[in-house]
Amino acid sequence: MDHFQDEMLKILEILKKSPHGMSITEIARAIQKNKHSVGRYLDILQVSGRVEMRMFGKAKVFTVGNRIPQESLLNNSREFILMIDKDNRILHVNNFFLDLINLPRESILGKNILFISEWSSNTQTILDSIQSCLRADIPECEILVENDIKKAYFLRIISMVFNDGTKGSAIYMENISDRRNAVFLEQKYNALLNLVSDGINQGIVIAENERIVFANKPAEELFEFSCKDIPLFYLMERIISEDRDHIRRLFSEYQEGGQEPLEITFSVNGASGIRKMVECRFILLGESMKGACLLLLTNISA
Repeated sequence: MDHFQDEMLKILEILKKSPHGMSITEIARAIQKNKHSVGRYLDILQVSGRVEMRMFGKAKVFTVGNRIPQESLLNNSREFILMIDKDNRILHVNNFFLDLINLPRESILGKNILFISEWSSNTQTILDSIQSCLRADIPECEILVENDIKKAYFLRIISMVFNDGTKGSAIYMENISDRRNAVFLEQKYNALLNLVSDGINQGIVIAENERIVFANKPAEELFEFSCKDIPLFYLMERIISEDRDHIRRLFSEYQEGGQEPLEITFSVNGASGIRKMVECRFILLGESMKGACLLLLTNISA
């Protein structure tokens, strides 16, 4: 354990023997350190919950903390958390953050994050982004780390006031790689479908969990409204009322063991008032209507 940790342990041992508390001057005299260094150690111990401070007039008196350590609470978080004081000195870093940067806690505690030159090579981009946001007073940003495995993080910097009234900031990071990849895959999926369906006069609608995830231009022209990201049953509103009951009955029979694909003919009333005759081939891509399904639509109006 390095010198920095040794000094904080000395302070804790001294305070345990002084149930009524001690001032910074008394602590500094006891461990033979200057008051500035002792104040720095006490800041870190306060944030971690191991030391508490009370005011007696203008004097600050410190005692061993008896509340749940903030360190324990933050280490139960699934986010990457780092806390700094108003001078950007690192007061606390949770275990998830340490695992991410692959550094021991004592190597960064008490250091000004703006003056740290490097972390592990895999996470240098994270340090650069945090420093840039702090210098430019940017409260949040997205960080892309491109190593063997590409990862994305959402960074948020929140101003806060500690229990003793001093100001600082909490730096939160969330791994958004899965969410970002899902959006990217959906964009590629839709781009591919648009490419495949380009030049095809048939309307194509794909739904998942009874919600439309893709509709090409001919399909939207047929129903005369934007179909993307709406419930599948909304399409029924465009079908003339005398055809709806027939379609519902066919779908009910189809779910009970009908053969694929289901072929339906119905009429659609567009917003323009023009009635269109549509031939629909309905194909299940999953095991039920709750899964994915494909609709191939052909305008067979004379």
